[in-house]
Amino acid sequence: MGIMVRVLQVVFLVSHLTLLITVYSDVNCQNFKFVIDEDVVYNHILEGHVFRRLTVYSAAQCHVTCKDDCLCVSMNYFPVSQENNCELNDVDKAMESAAMKWNPGVNYYDLVRSYTVKGGGKYIPGKHRCINRCCNPNPCVNGGVCQEICDPYSMRFTCACPDTYTGQRCEKIKYPRNCQDIAKNGAPGSGMYPIFNSTNEAFSVYCDMKSEPGFVLGIDPIVFFC
Repeated sequence: MGIMVRVLQVVFLVSHLTLLITVYSDVNCQNFKFVIDEDVVYNHILEGHVFRRLTVYSAAQCHVTCKDDCLCVSMNYFPVSQENNCELNDVDKAMESAAMKWNPGVNYYDLVRSYTVKGGGKYIPGKHRCINRCCNPNPCVNGGVCQEICDPYSMRFTCACPDTYTGQRCEKIKYPRNCQDIAKNGAPGSGMYPIFNSTNEAFSVYCDMKSEPGFVLGIDPIVFFC
C-alpha cells in the first residue's frame, strides 16, 4: 500500500511538472518591425496624445525609443527639426482617428508589433499566456494592478485601478474635488472643468490655474476657494 501511494505521488509530481513545462512553453515573443517607407503617414501628425518629446538623429532611433517604452504605440517624427523631433504617443491612428491632422513636414509612424509563441507558432489570445515584460517593473501607480496585452492593435498593457483613480496608469483622480485635483490630473490651463461633491455628483466650475493655488470661479458666478 505504501509503495502504491509513493508511485502515485511520483506520477502526480511528474504530471504536474509536465503541465508547468507545457504552460511556460506557451509564453509568447514580441516582435517589432520598422521600415522607413512603410507604416508611415507623411505630412500628418497625431495630436493631443504625446507623453514624451526627445531629440533623435533619425526616424529609426525614434522607433527604438518608442519600442522600449511600453506606453508608446505610435510616434510623430520631424525630419527637418534639430530638437525635440521625436514625439511618443500613447494611442495610434486606429484608436483615435480624429486626432490625425495634416501637418507638412511631420511624419506619423505606427509601432508595428506581432506576437508569436516560442518556436514560431501563432500567438492565440486566451490559449497562450501573454508576456511582453511591460509589467516589470509595474507601471501602474496608486495601487493599480498591471496586466500585459499582446494585441498589436491595442495598448501594450492595462492597469486595473482602485475605485478612486483612473487613467492608463491609474495616475488621475477619478472624482476631483477641487481645482487642485484638476491640476494634479494634468489640466492644460485655466478653463471649465467638472468637479465632484461628496456623493460623486458632478458640476462645472472655472479653474484659474494662473492665480493662487486652488482658486476657482463657479459658473453661478460664485467665487470661492477650494
